[in-house]
Amino acid sequence: MAVQLASNITPKNGQTYYMMEDIYLKGGLQIRLGAYDRDAIPPANLKLGALVLTLDDGKLWIVSSLVQITPTTPDVVEEVVWSEFQLGIQDAPEDSQTYGRKNGEWVPVQSGSSTGISRKVAIHVVDELPPTAMNEFSLELAASSIILKLEVDRPCRVKAFGSSARNESNPYEFRATTDHLVDDGTMLLADGTKFRSRNFSIWSNMDANPSDRIYLSVESVDDVEGPLVLTITYLPLEVLKISTPVPA
Repeated sequence: MAVQLASNITPKNGQTYYMMEDIYLKGGLQIRLGAYDRDAIPPANLKLGALVLTLDDGKLWIVSSLVQITPTTPDVVEEVVWSEFQLGIQDAPEDSQTYGRKNGEWVPVQSGSSTGISRKVAIHVVDELPPTAMNEFSLELAASSIILKLEVDRPCRVKAFGSSARNESNPYEFRATTDHLVDDGTMLLADGTKFRSRNFSIWSNMDANPSDRIYLSVESVDDVEGPLVLTITYLPLEVLKISTPVPA
């Protein structure tokens, strides 16, 4: 039988001890050791939308479906369905496919689909890059592209320009270190923490006569003398199919 109170519950004599432990509340948020402990919660103590944090994996779970036995439905089978609770837009799966958003979910975007866009890969090899040296070159990617991933096989500084003059005040720049050779939308903080923002770069050709060419440079930042391999994974947004001579 429910106990009716005329006011709120407070500790006696001005003390600060807690009045109720979360595991004895109906609905609300509970903290459990793991999924096995979560699944042991009696259905009568739950509500649709109740949340549980499992400490062993740090995940937050929500009751997405709840069926309970009641005096009017004695033949009903009790059922609790837990779903992982997500806040905001989660990162797309990290595999070889390209993903887009549809109905609030990440779905693969296949080559030849209605978008007409598929990811491409460009590989450029610098045969020799001595210490403190710089190598300039250009690649035909697209008039504009979303750069999904840029990878090098040794520490260096990579810059990308939209014109052959290479005079942009704020060009794309990636400083690759021994433990961070891939620019995949993550940011490496000073304390070594990696923050994934998914804010990919967009490269565009800005020449007076537009083409699909992007102008790049790689600069050595270590004492190694040898070749360097640059790999760019990108989504072409605007392809002009106009070739321009490679600058000398």
